[in-house]
Amino acid sequence: MFVLQLYLAVAATTLVGKPIGKDRFKGYIWPPIPTIGVGIIKAICALFTTIFREQIAMLYNGDLAVVTMASQLMLLVAIYQISDYVQVIGSEVLIGYKYTRVIFFITCIAYWILGLPCGYLLKLTDIIVPAMGTSGF
Repeated sequence: MFVLQLYLAVAATTLVGKPIGKDRFKGYIWPPIPTIGVGIIKAICALFTTIFREQIAMLYNGDLAVVTMASQLMLLVAIYQISDYVQVIGSEVLIGYKYTRVIFFITCIAYWILGLPCGYLLKLTDIIVPAMGTSGF
């Protein structure tokens, strides 16, 4: 479900970067059409993941306990897909604008300074809330 999103995001980079590289559009800010397509695809994928979460889990494992846990985690995956869409499209469009340093700092802060420590605290400790296990991470 991620690969199609990534391909369209790379197309967005090209659509933004090519006119800017040729100095045809000074101040070019209109978001390219693939970003709209990816938004529709991500909404469909999130809906697909939510509706068919048990069937998807059963493709990989027949154990009822594993399928139950995986189907609960897939609800979180569906929510994650929306924020992932915003992150991938935003970073690829910024790459088209040649703002790679901004992406580097935002990604480092989001993943290493915020995401990993918060995931650790929510999964394994009782500091913020009682340990949530896999769902917390």
